[in-house]
Amino acid sequence: MEASKSNVEIFNRICIHLLSVLYDSFPVPITVVPDKLGLEAIPEDLDFDGAWSVMDIANETLDFLHQEGFLTQSSPVSTDEHSQVRLTMKGLAILGVPVSLDKKEHEKAIIDRIKSLLEKGAENSAAKGIQAIVSEVFKIAIG
Repeated sequence: MEASKSNVEIFNRICIHLLSVLYDSFPVPITVVPDKLGLEAIPEDLDFDGAWSVMDIANETLDFLHQEGFLTQSSPVSTDEHSQVRLTMKGLAILGVPVSLDKKEHEKAIIDRIKSLLEKGAENSAAKGIQAIVSEVFKIAIG
C-alpha cells in the first residue's frame, strides 16, 4: 500500500463503496463483512500491515456511519460481520441530493457521482474527487 494514503483517504474510499452497495440494495438490509468491504474498496496490492489497516478502517467506517445516522444495523456480535445493514432515510435522502462539485459541471445526484467514480475504479480516481464527494455528503448531513 502506498505510504501516502492516510486513514482519511482510506475511509473516503470505503465510504463511497459502502454507500453505493447500500443504495443498490435499498430497502433490503444486507450483511457487510468489513474485511471484504475494505479490500474491495482498496483493491491495490497490499502487504500484510496495509491489508490489516484497511480492514480495521472498514470496520470503523461502518461504526461511524451508524453512529452518525447514515445507516442502521443490528448489534454486531463481532467485528467479523455486520448484519441487517441498511441506509436510513437520512442516508438515502442525502445520496439523492444534486450537487455540482465545480462551476463547470451540471448538478448531479451524489449517488450518480459516486457510481461514476466507482465505474472508473476508485483506485484510479483522484483522492480529491473522492474527498469532494464525501465532504458534500457530510456537509449536507450537518445542514
